[in-house]
Amino acid sequence: MKKKSEHTIKELQEIAREATERAWNENFALGLPIVIEENGNIVKRYKDGSVTIIKKATIKIEKA
Repeated sequence: MKKKSEHTIKELQEIAREATERAWNENFALGLPIVIEENGNIVKRYKDGSVTIIKKATIKIEKA
């Protein structure tokens, strides 16, 4: 029997996806950008879709 706090990898991925989406929406609602890695760069992405490159990423981030 699984303990209540144990989740499958798929469940954890869904929890992480939902938390990420919620954080993006909250930032955009407050007029704040999100900071993400995109195409090898660290960027600020704004609600209107505009992007400001902060700097080149120093490590490669693998996407699941």
